[in-house]
Amino acid sequence: MKYDRHTFYFLEISRGGAMTKRFLSLAALLAVPISALAQMSCTALGSYLATQPNISQYVPPLPQPQVPAPLTRINGTRCEAQFIYSARGGAADGYAVGQAQRIGILVGFPLNSQDNGGLPTAWNGKVRNVGGGGLQGGFSSITTATNAGYVASNTDTGHPTQDNPNFPVIQDTHELNYGRLDDFLRESIHQQYRWALALTEVYYGRPATRNYWDGCSTGGREGLSLALNFGQDFDAAEDERGERLRGGGVRRAGRPAGRHLVRLAYLPLRCGQQRVRPAWRACRPELPH
Repeated sequence: MKYDRHTFYFLEISRGGAMTKRFLSLAALLAVPISALAQMSCTALGSYLATQPNISQYVPPLPQPQVPAPLTRINGTRCEAQFIYSARGGAADGYAVGQAQRIGILVGFPLNSQDNGGLPTAWNGKVRNVGGGGLQGGFSSITTATNAGYVASNTDTGHPTQDNPNFPVIQDTHELNYGRLDDFLRESIHQQYRWALALTEVYYGRPATRNYWDGCSTGGREGLSLALNFGQDFDAAEDERGERLRGGGVRRAGRPAGRHLVRLAYLPLRCGQQRVRPAWRACRPELPH
């Protein structure tokens, strides 16, 4: 079967064993154990995030004013966290000499009852991780997802916009920048969904019941990368043709092809995803729409 970067991938984590194992590993991200936390306000979440190792304030890329963004802020009906994750750097890790990892991550949370305007029912209990486009750099919009009740996340894929399209090359030596390439291809999306899940539990005081990956174009390539590199974290991956992938935790669920597309009814459709539902309905009229 041929997969390309334009293929849409829809990944899900169930509330069963895979989700339980995931939160055991996510707890290692945070300096304060998740189990010790109760629901907190957006301001308190920012203070908490500031205590975490490898985290710093997000600085918008040029030509915007280079003013560090607050770690969290209220943006309409959501609490929004923006930060830089950096855990390695230098030539030993494949970067240019003196260059550090800098993965920008954005997570939006429908306001909880600790924040003014928040409602206990605003969050639907699910996380929707949004894929990028092109060479990314900067953030994609997460507004559609948060307006629909999801916690939503995105990443700049490890480099600012002004570094496109040269980020894969160390300019002084003309050698490949393996550190930035690994961040773009794998590590940025890995940290994106890990922090989205961890901070969701911190903000709401309870874990997500579902975790989705939603992407097309570059986001489709990112979905395949997650399936190949972190498949043990997911129960199933499915492309826009309704065919499942095997490997690690990504496996055939023993159900007819297309069955998982029922859940597309709960996600706003984007890009080539618009073609999925009509084709699925025509092919499987006996399944609920």
